[in-house]
Amino acid sequence: MTQRQEGLILILVMLVMSFVFQLQMKVFATKITQILTVAGQGTVDKLTALVRSHLWGRAAIIGLLACSLFLVWLMALMRLELSLALPLASIALVINAVGSGLLLGEALSLTRVVGIMVVASGLTLVLWS
Repeated sequence: MTQRQEGLILILVMLVMSFVFQLQMKVFATKITQILTVAGQGTVDKLTALVRSHLWGRAAIIGLLACSLFLVWLMALMRLELSLALPLASIALVINAVGSGLLLGEALSLTRVVGIMVVASGLTLVLWS
């Protein structure tokens, strides 16, 4: 297997990891918001609820994913030119936008879909050049 092929596989792994990372971050942020926006509780009560929550495991997973993403990115950069690796990694923007709409039920209005298509088209042009 050539270094370029290895680099492309690493970018693919990074795209999948990035999507999982973003989903975990969204769930984490949603749960923290639910804890911290309870009406009628003081700051100490909210912080106590936060400490007692079971979010620390998710935070550890998020931290591990972030570190792993960084290492995979470094390994990909060792095998690919930056002018190729960076546009390929930017595909994560498109994957995350579409994935959050499909898996999380977030709004995918016509304007957003067109914007996502413009970004995807731009990335395609960069990769073909």
